[in-house]
Amino acid sequence: AVNIRSFQNIRLKIFMRPDQFSDAGLFEFPDGSKIKNDSVDLRWTRTELYELLFFELSKASAESSIIALAQREGATVAIPNYPSPSSNHSIEDAQRSLIDIVAGPYLGNNRRTGRVYSWIPLHLADANEDCSPRTFLTAWKVAANHIPPPKDKAIDRLGINEGVRKASTDRLAELSEDYRWVRLVLLPMKGLSVPIDRKELTNAWARGNTIESFKEAAAQGGWLAPIELGESFGGTQDPVAAMIEALKTIGVVEVRSSGKINVPDIFRVEAGIKRKGGVAVPKRKN
Repeated sequence: AVNIRSFQNIRLKIFMRPDQFSDAGLFEFPDGSKIKNDSVDLRWTRTELYELLFFELSKASAESSIIALAQREGATVAIPNYPSPSSNHSIEDAQRSLIDIVAGPYLGNNRRTGRVYSWIPLHLADANEDCSPRTFLTAWKVAANHIPPPKDKAIDRLGINEGVRKASTDRLAELSEDYRWVRLVLLPMKGLSVPIDRKELTNAWARGNTIESFKEAAAQGGWLAPIELGESFGGTQDPVAAMIEALKTIGVVEVRSSGKINVPDIFRVEAGIKRKGGVAVPKRKN
């Protein structure tokens, strides 16, 4: 990449995972800072995610569109002028109006249950507040196909919850392909309720012999431990602290100001981790 910078009409793009980019050692070469300083964070905003959803809907036939379905089911609110809203309304206002038609404004009967427009991307995001486009579209597709269908709109709360469950299953599977150690770390947390005290998490990992199993699996499987934990092997750093830091880097856990550790719904649901008031852990079908 450094060498290619000398060419006027050629630019090289390097796609890196967040944990790779955070490894300072990878940039310890002459002019490495020039490569790192030109980085672009590929995050999708909420409005961009909904732009993608509506783009996919625009490719569907008029009769299969969930917006058309909502109208046939009795929605009387006119579809706003989208994606070119009037000067009095923002893109987000137009998007929210469309979602209100499709799924209703709230998950329940009032605002205390959460607004659908903001609730879905929030509960599909990792601890770094990132939501992948594939995850977002999966949740909406599953919600639209949920049976039995609602009577007064295209999508309801049951469909949305089912969509989140399916998105959680797929997202954890995708993450495990890149980070083969993730399931090994989350397995001892199954059945626990988050947010969780660090001591309780440490005890769970100790009961599951997680750190030692991690070392053995990495050695036998030929895959690398995360950077943070790799440095703690044989060193003085606390391996539990290193593991938590590694999970933070890839957005699987967040450490709150109280010191308690939380797992976002997008990973928590499929991992069988509980949370009061959270999306129900899916029951396995035999």
